[in-house]
Amino acid sequence: MNQATKPFFVDPGSPQRLERYLREAIPLVVHMDVRVLSADLKGVVLEAPLAPNRNHIGTAFGASLHGVATLAGWGLMWLALEQHAEREIVVVESQMRYRLPANGTFQARCALPTPDALLELNADYATRGRARLVLDAHVECAGNRVAEFEGTFIAMKGKAR
Repeated sequence: MNQATKPFFVDPGSPQRLERYLREAIPLVVHMDVRVLSADLKGVVLEAPLAPNRNHIGTAFGASLHGVATLAGWGLMWLALEQHAEREIVVVESQMRYRLPANGTFQARCALPTPDALLELNADYATRGRARLVLDAHVECAGNRVAEFEGTFIAMKGKAR
């Protein structure tokens, strides 16, 4: 499949490809039991249950909330640059604001950037071998926004694992 003609947000196989890659490449994803719920025009949505992510008081561990939010942004960037076979993506800066405790299964939602931002991301990567994108995500639990995330991600040419 040529990703240049079928971007991830209209490809129904994108969530499965992303989840398979995350589970194979990042062992912590398996331990946290992170699942990809969607990757579409709204963005990327990941979900994790409370049990493997709980803290000493029975709510979600802050680092788990931050981790799943980071993975949502990272996953969006991985899919957005999927047409480039060799790419390494890293988060270089992030902020998390915690609003409420998460006391059940939680979802991290990273919104799809504007079409212009996605075009610029791919153009920068194709011409310079490096691209940067700032992404916003938020974490929800039981319909409540419990945390907000902002992260700067860098993609550079390299061998994807």
